[in-house]
Amino acid sequence: MKPVNSQSIPVITLALGLLIAGHANAENHTCDWSVSAKFDEGAPRDYFHITNESTGAWAISALNLDLKPSAGQLIFDTEAGGKGVEVFQLFDVAPGSVKMKAAKIPEDGDTELQVSFNEFASGDTFSFSIDVDDQMADSELGQIRVSGSEMAGSVLQIQLVNAQGEQRTQQLRFNEANNSIIEVSGC
Repeated sequence: MKPVNSQSIPVITLALGLLIAGHANAENHTCDWSVSAKFDEGAPRDYFHITNESTGAWAISALNLDLKPSAGQLIFDTEAGGKGVEVFQLFDVAPGSVKMKAAKIPEDGDTELQVSFNEFASGDTFSFSIDVDDQMADSELGQIRVSGSEMAGSVLQIQLVNAQGEQRTQQLRFNEANNSIIEVSGC
């Protein structure tokens, strides 16, 4: 395998946050939650970093990463000789302040990963690595590496809860420009 030039590695960044400004005769509403997520294509490991950037007392209680809607037909490559290409990597959590409660770890060829947390407070980051491969016969960077346009369509669903027990479920969606598309409901 050839070494990867770090300047050629695409970085996909997602950011989620909302402030609804009030008008002279309208109520002020503030959704003081904010989550950012970043995907770093690497060799041999790919990294995901999810940060709770909320200004209020919103904690992340769970996340679901779904690669199935991706343009590159992405899969998790977790087994030698499996559905992925060449290198494989198991799910590995980086040390940090966020403690997992439970996880549905993907098997080789799966497209979904689910994690719940004991506490994922504002300012905390949850980072993990795994191998992600595309399934396209003619992919931009070869099937072993994932470009931004191949990640397009993947969905990160975040469940949040605040100190009063209010809950929110929000989605961040990768697009071809490596930005998120915010889907907001009930705010």
